[in-house]
Amino acid sequence: MTVAEIYQETLGLGKRDKIDLVNRILASIKDTDKPTPEQDDNVPAMPVYEGLTVFAEIYRAKKGVTYTTGKFSGADYKNMKELLWKIEERIVEGGTVIVNDSLRTDNLRGFLEAVCTMKNQWYFEKRFNPYGLNHDFNDIYTQLVNNSDYGRRKAAFDYL
Repeated sequence: MTVAEIYQETLGLGKRDKIDLVNRILASIKDTDKPTPEQDDNVPAMPVYEGLTVFAEIYRAKKGVTYTTGKFSGADYKNMKELLWKIEERIVEGGTVIVNDSLRTDNLRGFLEAVCTMKNQWYFEKRFNPYGLNHDFNDIYTQLVNNSDYGRRKAAFDYL
């Protein structure tokens, strides 16, 4: 088929079908052999975007809807960056000296999963977005530590 023939075939399609066709064409020519930041030093790492992607993935899995219909906002990037810094501070407090992007992302995933399963579901229901998680990080972290079995046992033994 020539380009002209393809064009003639697509004239009868609706807008959604045309968008789907374009997306399928773009996906078929996508370069999947691009190196990752770990493989090539010239490829920039994007931990904030990766953090937002992890957040959006968990949001979709837990709430059943997508977080955003298009691109992430500037406020989402700003709050995710600050949230990742706060998580990194907790990792360093735990004794880990070298924090890389994958460790930061894994801990973010664990933090988000923990927020989803907290006893106090208010944070999950009302504040489960980059702004809310960043703003309430210390409160959430304290509740997660104190409501865990370890936190309760430690508090009980400290009391004795």
